[in-house]
Amino acid sequence: MPFLGGLALLIAVICCFHAVRNDKPNWWLFLLIGMPGIGSAIYFLAVVLPELRHSKKAKLVVADVTKLIDPERDYRQAANDLGEVETVTTLTGMAAQLAERERFGEAAALLERCLTGPHEHDPDTLLRLSEA
Repeated sequence: MPFLGGLALLIAVICCFHAVRNDKPNWWLFLLIGMPGIGSAIYFLAVVLPELRHSKKAKLVVADVTKLIDPERDYRQAANDLGEVETVTTLTGMAAQLAERERFGEAAALLERCLTGPHEHDPDTLLRLSEA
């Protein structure tokens, strides 16, 4: 039992440190010190977790998990966007999805359709076409 009390106190101290360093209102300190276990849990859920959600690493983890759960999501979205309106952006997006799936012939055909009008000599599209 003393171990759990010490652990709760350590977590409360870490949360207090976080609150002070991030200029949180002083009432968080009263909550954390007054109720070490439940106060730390409330602080973590109300303050730390939303901050973590907006970090770059968290966004990468969410993207990786999404790709693991539904690997065809980006492909379906690109196909849907291309079906709605055919622009250089939607064509290159679909071509990128096709190239990712090693369907280089289809990707090259889409990229060649981009090379018209003002985008005829677009270096970015020409580079993507050469990669495909």
